[in-house]
Amino acid sequence: MNTAVNFLPYLSTQIPEVLALIAGVVVALVNLGKDRRKAGYGLIAFALALAGVVASLVLLFATVWLQTGAGASELVTSLASSGGNCAVNLLPAAAWVLILLALFGGRGSPAES
Repeated sequence: MNTAVNFLPYLSTQIPEVLALIAGVVVALVNLGKDRRKAGYGLIAFALALAGVVASLVLLFATVWLQTGAGASELVTSLASSGGNCAVNLLPAAAWVLILLALFGGRGSPAES
């Protein structure tokens, strides 16, 4: 329980990001009828980014558990943390690619002046 209390300041910093990502999901769902492809890209992107936030929290708890509860060596903990961070950081990177596709990847006609 004491370990969970130590994470509260970190968890509280994630709240604005999670709220923004949830708002992005809602906006993408609302606009699904207007342009299915762009809204679909946005929906998948915001869901991936949200999954990245959740995965980073799970990885943080797992790393702390490896150090304290499982009694893993420093080498095992650092390898697990490094590999996990690499994998977790791919989620927001993929999300940004999809957001850029949603914004600028259209086949629509150029805006008329």
